[in-house]
Amino acid sequence: MTHDIRVTLEGRRYSRQLYVEGREVSSLGIHDLQMRVGKTAVKMGGIASVGTAREERGKGYSRLLFNDSMEWMHSKGFDCSLLFGIPYYYHKFGYHTCLPECRTTIALRDTEAATSSLTSRLYQTSDLPAVRRIYDMMSANQSGSIVRDEKSRWFPHGSIHLRDLQIYVFESADRKVVAYVTYDYTRDSSPLRHELISTEVGAVHPRYYHDIVHHAAQRAHAMRLEKVTFNTPPTSDFVTLLSLYGAEQCTRYPAIAEGMGRILNLTSFFTKTLAEWTERAQNSRALSERASLRLETDIGSITLLWQEGAVTLSDTTTANTTARLPQYRLLQLALGYFGAENAGFLSDIEIEGDDTLFRALFPRRLPYLWISDHF
Repeated sequence: MTHDIRVTLEGRRYSRQLYVEGREVSSLGIHDLQMRVGKTAVKMGGIASVGTAREERGKGYSRLLFNDSMEWMHSKGFDCSLLFGIPYYYHKFGYHTCLPECRTTIALRDTEAATSSLTSRLYQTSDLPAVRRIYDMMSANQSGSIVRDEKSRWFPHGSIHLRDLQIYVFESADRKVVAYVTYDYTRDSSPLRHELISTEVGAVHPRYYHDIVHHAAQRAHAMRLEKVTFNTPPTSDFVTLLSLYGAEQCTRYPAIAEGMGRILNLTSFFTKTLAEWTERAQNSRALSERASLRLETDIGSITLLWQEGAVTLSDTTTANTTARLPQYRLLQLALGYFGAENAGFLSDIEIEGDDTLFRALFPRRLPYLWISDHF
């Protein structure tokens, strides 16, 4: 079989097409993104738009292109890769669920106590620097979130890709933008659902979250909707505030589907995140000097060493503790999808030795990737 793979770049998105005997048979896109792991960031390849021509399916073309794309990402310096996948398919390429979905719903009748001290208006492009500062502040330590900059596509879609957004900002008395909220938007008078859906909120201070709730309630009332649903990180301050009004939270953990990921380069992933592991180790009072952890995976092994107040990569192959696990389990641990304290009920994780450093580095802190950044 004569084949070649062609690559084009538009913005931060690579398109890769597989050609067989001169005809395109399969394709996918790779978004070049920076994803946070705690306060650090790694180079992440976001896989999207995977497809094979109907008449060419069942011939192994998608597998060929996907395997080649993982090797290509590794060669281009990508540390890990994420995708939003159909159930029970992408695990064959080493991907596994690593992102939960969280929706918090508040009934309109429960928002009556919400008050507003700010002025709201529709977003303008000149508001982007202020909105970016708010986003950076609230996402600074949120694993799974995307590092956005001036080249990012800010708010490209609503809760689903083909749905439009409306964005509102909130100004203080001195006309500074101090909060924002995004909503799904329908251009006709009949809502798509019985609820108003918000895909992102942000504020410079939690006290302004009351203004967002008040604004959402007023908007829902005008649209004759019964409730408002906010898509936010499950452990955010905003969710805590909603609970004070009375709310229902649904956190979903898809089974080998939706937000899935894998590590591509073990050494570079952990080299770029050493500052995060150091901070976590510094917060542990139980670590002894020169505690070490050997991580053995299906894509390689590394040793982390705690000494003189910092976590470093060590060349040694021996350690106080050895953890043997698949690379996707290690990504789940690194992002906080589950914690070291949960490793005991996972049959594909084996721990030998003192697990104090293992527990210090990998507590459960649920990751989140805002819907606006889904690819």
